[in-house]
Amino acid sequence: MKKLLQLCPVAFWLFTAIVALPGVARAEPITYEMTVNTSALFGEAGGLEFALNPGVSPFDPATAAIDGFVSDGTLTGAEPDLGDVTGTLPGEVLIHNTDFQNDHLEDFTFGDYFHFFVTIDVPIVSGNAVGGSSFVFYLLDNTNSPVTGGPIVEVDLNTDGSQTITNNLPTDTNFSQVPEPTTLLLVGSGLLGLLRRRSRG
Repeated sequence: MKKLLQLCPVAFWLFTAIVALPGVARAEPITYEMTVNTSALFGEAGGLEFALNPGVSPFDPATAAIDGFVSDGTLTGAEPDLGDVTGTLPGEVLIHNTDFQNDHLEDFTFGDYFHFFVTIDVPIVSGNAVGGSSFVFYLLDNTNSPVTGGPIVEVDLNTDGSQTITNNLPTDTNFSQVPEPTTLLLVGSGLLGLLRRRSRG
């Protein structure tokens, strides 16, 4: 901490001042991992649609970063983005909730599966937001209609900084939160402690 203060006292002062403001908090980014079995759609043309849209104004800023995309299917090109979106798969796609509609659609020929991570971040929870934002993900058929009739997963970003998940997952699909590094460190420390105790015994 002393080194941090010596290296960047102004930046540290600004950070602590923001955190100390009444009604202002920092919601930690949450990463989710998704693996989808698409063997029932093998060889069919369709699409993958990602969106991060705000609710009623005012709303807190938020981002959704999609990365780590792998599949035995074939990405065949990205449609023009709507709103504040950068990047294309299989690289990182970053979506901000800046505009009324922020949407990224990739044309896709389905294989047996695909997999990706999405990290959702609400940098500042002001306490003044009226509406939250929602991240949604759709599987689309060749007419750009949802295969399941709606999003297969929706993550609502609540005004208190929490997140609520609603899903309509196909069979053999996984959507789960990735443990935070601090959680993994605690688990690792606990295991190390147990091993030391056993070795002493």
